[in-house]
Amino acid sequence: MKNSIEVRRARRRIRAAATLAGIVLAVHGAGAAVVIRFDYSYDTSGFFDQTRRAVLERAAASVTSRLQDSLSAIPYSSGSQSWTPAFYDPAVGSVVQLPGLAVDEDNVVVFVGARALTEGTLAEASFGTGITALSGSAGTPWRETVLGRGQAGVDVDGVLPNTSSDFGPWGGSISFTTSYGWYFDDDITTLDVPANQYDFYSVAMHELGHILGLGTADSWSRLIDGGLFTGSVATGVNGSAPQLHSDGSHWASTTQSQTPGISSTTQLAAMTPDIASGTRKVFTELDWAAMEDIGWQVVPVPEPADAAAFVAAALLGVAGGRKVATLRQS
Repeated sequence: MKNSIEVRRARRRIRAAATLAGIVLAVHGAGAAVVIRFDYSYDTSGFFDQTRRAVLERAAASVTSRLQDSLSAIPYSSGSQSWTPAFYDPAVGSVVQLPGLAVDEDNVVVFVGARALTEGTLAEASFGTGITALSGSAGTPWRETVLGRGQAGVDVDGVLPNTSSDFGPWGGSISFTTSYGWYFDDDITTLDVPANQYDFYSVAMHELGHILGLGTADSWSRLIDGGLFTGSVATGVNGSAPQLHSDGSHWASTTQSQTPGISSTTQLAAMTPDIASGTRKVFTELDWAAMEDIGWQVVPVPEPADAAAFVAAALLGVAGGRKVATLRQS
């Protein structure tokens, strides 16, 4: 019998201001198959009140609104095999190992909390870290369940060369800073972010993008060539292979793209590394295209029932003279 311990994925930082707190909640975007389930048990400072939870839930609903994947459930154990997910405690930043976690089918679990982060950093995402005990000949299917959620294109062995063309995360954690002024909008269809505050909704969407693999998945890194992202869908939407930021985890800072359903309107892409105070950003067509390139099944723009979240994009943009913070990974 062979046992092995694996630690996969890493922490990412996103510089921009955002904080939330609360309880365990399920969020289901309209028509979406993927559910982000928030766990607030590490929000020891009580940062997340009901209003802040609601904004986070809306951000999650927007990010999953076009995803139709089927993610395998991860039970507590399978026979003699078990798993211990690991992530960074959002309240203190230390590594947490959490044996006995079960993840429901099509669910992605995200632990959230808040603390004072490094100056200029609005939020940090810790994603998909899994410490997995494997044993015997049944190890391969168990690895595929835990490390790939049953997605056939995930290289669960992690041996070079990287062959992953899909992504199946169990989840991770996000820590939002308590050092900057946040704006928690109860109506995201309007653009009324105060000039001296950072839009929590925008930052939450960006961080959830990292949890879902943008800038973090093996299927993302496989498509990087010479500082460009070579995914075919993103290249088609952009007109050429999009330029990446020097960290390889974000679009270049000035990258713009069209907003879904509003072809004449452009904004800075959600996964650029910076955001200005007083500004809102939503997922653009380029961000969604990259989701498809890394393996997610992305459906067309939602019908009118969900259109409000996208129509708001017509009002988005970065106004000059405002303070800029960075959404950064490291």
